[in-house]
Amino acid sequence: MNRNNFINYLQQEYICDVDYPWEKYPDYVVIRRRDNQKWFAGIFAIKGYQLG
Repeated sequence: MNRNNFINYLQQEYICDVDYPWEKYPDYVVIRRRDNQKWFAGIFAIKGYQLG
């Protein structure tokens, strides 16, 4: 499953909004619940060494 398929799956299965909150990082995605706007998923492109 690629990134777009995953986002589409989340939108179909859950009542949620897709948000791109950081102008500096346009590929970073946050998935929010529609009722309270809390994040329940984040999709970020990071390098392995940044994980520690």
